Amino acid sequence: MLCATNVRTGRRRIFDTRDVSLDAVLASACLPFVFPAVEIDGEPYWDGGYTGNPAIAPFLREGCVNDLIIIGINPLVRDETPRHARDIINRVNEISFNSTFWLELTAIAVIIDMVDEGLIDAAQASMDLLIESLPNRDDGGPSACIQSDRPLASGRKAPTI
Repeated sequence: MLCATNVRTGRRRIFDTRDVSLDAVLASACLPFVFPAVEIDGEPYWDGGYTGNPAIAPFLREGCVNDLIIIGINPLVRDETPRHARDIINRVNEISFNSTFWLELTAIAVIIDMVDEGLIDAAQASMDLLIESLPNRDDGGPSACIQSDRPLASGRKAPTI
């Protein structure tokens, strides 16, 4: 699955295996400060990182995976404050791309908590998630830490972090 951001509406578009094309690949990585928008079906698209980096919900909705491993590449923390235009633009992109990921993780964590508290039937949840703490290259801190005491959908028990 690929994700691109519709320039006009600000909404994300998910391209699954049925509609992935060269244009979809180009749109999913189209940074607007570097490349012009990629037009698909008459609509302009930019990098999908603005609306889903990565887009996790489609994997959950489609039920196409049992376990999901995500490796972040955008740094969460920078020791230095950017001062030059290019550095500022890069940092703004890092923050905005990370924020979509964290918002989606937060929503998933709320659903897991609701299942754990019995507010939602576990059968309604499409998969159990364990998002392990991994060191961030720049600051050595964790990049994510969400856990569930239930076995993963694959049947493995989630380790305690």
